[in-house]
Amino acid sequence: MALGIDSAETGYPPRKFARLFQKARTMGLKLVAHAGFEGPPRDIEEAIDFLQVDRLDHGNRVYERPELARRLGDAGTAVTVCPRAEVQLGVVASLAEHPVRRMLVDGMRPSLHSDDPAWFGSATENYIALAQENALTRSEVRQLVRNSFTTSFLPASSVRLHLAELDAKAEGSLRGTNDRL
Repeated sequence: MALGIDSAETGYPPRKFARLFQKARTMGLKLVAHAGFEGPPRDIEEAIDFLQVDRLDHGNRVYERPELARRLGDAGTAVTVCPRAEVQLGVVASLAEHPVRRMLVDGMRPSLHSDDPAWFGSATENYIALAQENALTRSEVRQLVRNSFTTSFLPASSVRLHLAELDAKAEGSLRGTNDRL
């Protein structure tokens, strides 16, 4: 089980939820916070420092503060990104400019999601659109899929099972091909 904050960030900085998150952590809940979508990079820092989240939702504005981006990369922070939603809502200029590749390179652990499939397409549609527009390699897509399991809150045994299936399928599909999609 998990506790998270989401939706409108403006006027609701993470620090306002610190006591609730501290209580939830003592109860053994996983913690997630929507931060750095419409709110400033400071919200990302507060989600990490005050809420001690296990995973950050969006975090697109992290690159406005390079030291914060380095910190998240050094910590291997789990970050859920919703590329089509982030573009359609004006948070990221285009899929080609989405920071997901930079997050991967910098050591963060982004995973792709839809945010709302009825409005922004399925997770699969997000993968396809981002891979095409951002020229992601097969290895990068595979890492994003791996991250979706390793940053989930599934039991470790389930994560291992899913990763083994993914690796077997990926190995079979990569035979005789290059790394470009």
